[in-house]
Amino acid sequence: MMITAPITSKRCATCEYWRGIRSIETSGKSIKYEQNGQCTNASSSYRGKEISGSQNCSHWRQWSALR
Repeated sequence: MMITAPITSKRCATCEYWRGIRSIETSGKSIKYEQNGQCTNASSSYRGKEISGSQNCSHWRQWSALR
């Protein structure tokens, strides 16, 4: 099941370091993503763990595809 979130939200699914299935909606204002992915940020305590795309993290960095 795909979940929708605005591109302005600071969730893992909109983060550069999140690896999961996601795509930008044609409107360009939101993304769709699968529930779980993996964090690849070396500074994050979530690194290497499977996490929900809806989580928040203080190491968030906007996904380059959204810039």
